[in-house]
Amino acid sequence: MADTLVARRLEVATRGSVQADGSLVLDVSRAVYERRDGKGTVSTLTTEVVTATADRRSAADAATTRLLEALRASSLHVGLDATNGVTSVEGIDRAFDAAVARDASLADERAALLDVCSDDGWRRGLAAAGLCVVPDTARANDSAERTVRVRVPGRGETTMRLSGASGADDGGTPALRFEGRLGADASFDGSPGAAPSVAGPAELTGVAGEATTSYPAHAGPPSKGQWTLTVPFANGFTIRTTTTFTLVRK
Repeated sequence: MADTLVARRLEVATRGSVQADGSLVLDVSRAVYERRDGKGTVSTLTTEVVTATADRRSAADAATTRLLEALRASSLHVGLDATNGVTSVEGIDRAFDAAVARDASLADERAALLDVCSDDGWRRGLAAAGLCVVPDTARANDSAERTVRVRVPGRGETTMRLSGASGADDGGTPALRFEGRLGADASFDGSPGAAPSVAGPAELTGVAGEATTSYPAHAGPPSKGQWTLTVPFANGFTIRTTTTFTLVRK
């Protein structure tokens, strides 16, 4: 089966500052959640218009919008250090859990958002996309390596090793491009979670990752990054998850 048309996209805009320890404290200014169904129809929920279309939304849409608003009203803390890059992301789970504590009817929608919006998911995705230690090869014509943590539904977390080389991104900015793949003997830890009920088990040798990280011409952290993890399943289904970030310094 070819890739399904079903897709979800979450865009979160933040503004914040760098703390003395190098971590980031970010206030969420906007959250936009797009969903595309199997027919290709796209629906959009956004915190910019919370009540204008309330009477037209389904109960699930209304619940999701309330969760997005809880996220928008929160602040996030991204722990960073020079050796390990992103060490933690805090604030997403806290905001959603507090919203569910206030209204238990939001629990199902909160669970549905877990695989696209959670502290651990963002930590893994941001690090894989390049919000990690800046390698010496970022601005040299040389090879590079990156080790990332990935989560496979139904199996848990494991380590994937990426290899790549320096070059330029689509806009001509110096960049590193990576790719990697799991082996059949990959070992997992943590909670396995549940694979999609109709998908069957994940095909480990088909689990692949690609990353592109762009760097400014002068020394410093990356300016943007993208990470895509592809997980195929035995029954022909594929889950493809993409994480991107853009750092704008003023």
